[in-house]
Amino acid sequence: MGRLAAVLCALAVCGVARAEEKKYTMADLEALAKSESWAELLPHLEDIPPAQRNPKWQAVVERCAIGSIKGFKKDRNPLGALVHADGLTKRYTFLKKSKAFMSIRAEAGLKGFMACFEERYGRCDERLLPFVEEDGSFDLAVSAAQLMMKHAAHYHALPFYKLAWDRGKARVCGAKRLAEAVLAGLSLPDDDKKVPLATSLAEACYAQLKDALLKGSFSDKRYKTRVCPILKRRAPKKDQCGS
Repeated sequence: MGRLAAVLCALAVCGVARAEEKKYTMADLEALAKSESWAELLPHLEDIPPAQRNPKWQAVVERCAIGSIKGFKKDRNPLGALVHADGLTKRYTFLKKSKAFMSIRAEAGLKGFMACFEERYGRCDERLLPFVEEDGSFDLAVSAAQLMMKHAAHYHALPFYKLAWDRGKARVCGAKRLAEAVLAGLSLPDDDKKVPLATSLAEACYAQLKDALLKGSFSDKRYKTRVCPILKRRAPKKDQCGS
């Protein structure tokens, strides 16, 4: 069993064990939060019935979520922190409204995915996109794009740069290595869904990308077909595209 699978299994076992233990009261949960006893608190968060899960309970969940993620960080277990943080987001969706929680989730996620790529667990790129989609952060989208640039073909970063555009518009045009991702995407086969992402970013960020676009591979028919309409609208006298 791989390390990531083992972490998931361990967390699942904890959830089963919780049902067999005695129920804690809200006063018990608050006392555990005060003493930062996250390991004991976490399995008992749902001892409080749904109808009684008021803002006070949500505050305890938030503190426990943040504290327990920090515990994985102290143990130098980035994959465990990633799985734990993502699981908490899905189980307690109100945590998405917490800036403090989403900040530590993003930090844990990036470190976890770095470990995933470096240790070659597989499907890291497929897991990264949904993780980033759960968060509305511009900075996380850009950081994830650059992580993809480091560990995969450059065009795989395009969905992340597109998320960054959706969240920050023209701010993404100054992002590191955007030009490399766009140029790679402009040469993909016609049926690849990343082609429209590349063309839209090339158009939107033309001012920042024009020099890179003009240095692209015009001998590549796909590239020339996609970039020349942009260049002709913006700089109609460029020889690379002909008349």
